[in-house]
Amino acid sequence: DEEFWTILTVDDYVLFQSLNRIYAYQISEDTVTLITSGTNLPKMFAVDQRIYFQKTEEGIFTIKNGEEQLVFDDEIVKQDEVVSAFEEDGELIWLTRHNGFWKAKGGTLERWTTSVADLLGEISVYTGLQLNDGSYALGTISHGLIVLDKSGGLLYRIDELNGLRNNTILSLFQDSDDNLWLGLDNGVSYANLDSPFWVYRDNRGIVGSVYAAVVKDDILYLGTNQGLFYKYINDSNGFTFIQGTQGQVWSLQVFNETLFCGHHTGTFIVEKERARRIIDVPGTWKFGKLNKDPNTLLQGNYSGLYVLNKVGGNWRLKNKIAGFDNSARFFEVFDTTIFVNHEYKGIFKLKVDPLYKEVQSVTVDTTLIGANSGMVKYKDDLLYAFQQGILKYDWDSGTFEKDTMLSKAYNQDSYVSGKLIVDQAEEYLWVFTKQGIQYFTRGNLSNIPLMKQIPLTESDRNGVVGYEIVARLPEEGYFLFGTSSGYITTDANHSFEKDFKVEVSDVRRLAKTSNISQSGIVNPNIEGDFDNDENHLQISYNVTEYNKYLKPLYQYQLQGMYPDWSRWSETASTSFENLPYGTYEFKVRAKLGDKISNNVASYSFSIARPWYLSNMMLLVYLFATLLILLIVHNTYRLYYRKKQRKMKEESEKELKLLKLQNDKEIIRIKNDQLKTDFKNKSNELAASTMSIIK
Repeated sequence: DEEFWTILTVDDYVLFQSLNRIYAYQISEDTVTLITSGTNLPKMFAVDQRIYFQKTEEGIFTIKNGEEQLVFDDEIVKQDEVVSAFEEDGELIWLTRHNGFWKAKGGTLERWTTSVADLLGEISVYTGLQLNDGSYALGTISHGLIVLDKSGGLLYRIDELNGLRNNTILSLFQDSDDNLWLGLDNGVSYANLDSPFWVYRDNRGIVGSVYAAVVKDDILYLGTNQGLFYKYINDSNGFTFIQGTQGQVWSLQVFNETLFCGHHTGTFIVEKERARRIIDVPGTWKFGKLNKDPNTLLQGNYSGLYVLNKVGGNWRLKNKIAGFDNSARFFEVFDTTIFVNHEYKGIFKLKVDPLYKEVQSVTVDTTLIGANSGMVKYKDDLLYAFQQGILKYDWDSGTFEKDTMLSKAYNQDSYVSGKLIVDQAEEYLWVFTKQGIQYFTRGNLSNIPLMKQIPLTESDRNGVVGYEIVARLPEEGYFLFGTSSGYITTDANHSFEKDFKVEVSDVRRLAKTSNISQSGIVNPNIEGDFDNDENHLQISYNVTEYNKYLKPLYQYQLQGMYPDWSRWSETASTSFENLPYGTYEFKVRAKLGDKISNNVASYSFSIARPWYLSNMMLLVYLFATLLILLIVHNTYRLYYRKKQRKMKEESEKELKLLKLQNDKEIIRIKNDQLKTDFKNKSNELAASTMSIIK
């Protein structure tokens, strides 16, 4: 009735550890060696092909020549349970349940003082694992996962608020792709440690939807629909609310080392952990420079444009630009010309006086109106984005012309928002689409912009459409993207385009009702040969590459029926119903980001002809056809013979009748001739008689 807690394989041995014994089974000799203990054996460890185990109140032992041998009998390993053992640079490191790490120095143990020593003294560690990169993963009781770097510094913590199913971790395993699997008190969780995306999810609802973000003085500021929050970059604690900033924050921008906050209630200047309102004009959208004057700024509000200037080290409201009272969420300044994009009225072109006090002339382009449209200044070009594409202002013609290169970022089907963002270093131009986040950079050898993509789909971003944000982080190449419940950070330099393959994983014959439970599984590696009534098929396919925020798209074709490729879709299966008989080849390819799979997977199959088109039935049809043709031929032959006979009889009858008519005519002619002869004879007789008489 023993319960075995650990099974290890070392050389020719397999060892089984229960709470009271260790069974060492030698495979080659087929023998078992038993090690018993008068006390509990909490755990057994394998370090560098050596076996260690702990006996409660006795210390740590090893197995040598089949016998147990005491290694450490320090008080810490007598009183506290050792949960894991590691080796670092030839030194043994022991992780205890309540007292953190201990290193072996000679024949004794010394505490390894780390930055999390106090934390480990307050929690209960159940298991530990040294990861492939040398860092440490600790599974705790009720405190989730703790990951430390090689020196014992805290990298991050993951618990139920971050996505774990349960805060008690009983086992850890790292697979061949460096993914970390966590056996929990209730279920299994998976941590993709190599993921290019890091997610902060505000499950408690404290922060809210993020509309703005910026890093200044090693402090990350978030402007949300609930106010302004801050957190020190290297602090593992959560965000802290800045008092007095309750309400909607629209923007956070730094000008000359001063952080400005555009707020629903006005304009704030943020200094470390506090903020003070300097202008109480409601609804500050954004800020912009005026003529490169560091002491003058222009801000757009619900009710127009306002000029700010710095006097005596303090920023104050100078004046409102008279003559323009529309909302100025998007505006850009070119000397004394100001462009303002209004989603429902068009693009305003304002000519203002040199002192920026009043508008001298206004023109409105009402042809460019679009919800969620955006406008931005990038590399001295004025860009406008809406559903039809990205346009660039032509100063010669005074109109916006479509930029064919930038418009490749999206089409009407993938359009989400025209919000364009240029980071303050003006290195990247960001565009948000359904399939991902596109960004443009200048080419190394030319001014032609290069387009790259971060495959973070609209559903994964879960942002506020039309109010997307990007913030540059201190670490090179890292950026922050706001969501409706926190933010996502990623490394833009990460190679999202890795080689991968797609494969056909499953083929099923569906019943006529398309009920999966009634389906028949078919080997996808063998060419299919189906009966005619098995013409309902479901084909599934996959890419063996898992990343929560890097979803593969699939495209397929069915040669013999549908020669064109389908649209890209996340759906990893497709069904074909009522396929006619014939030979088919199903092909599928996949895409991760902008990378197409190295191969095109295929599955060939054929559907037999129906029974009424089988070879036997075709012979029957041929015989029946010949028989029918013969019957028809004979019928026609008899018919025409009868008709010919009838025609012959009628011809003979007509000939007889004609002969009779001819005979009658001959008789008539003879009679007439006889009459003539008689008359002539009579005349001659009369003449002769008269002559005689005379």
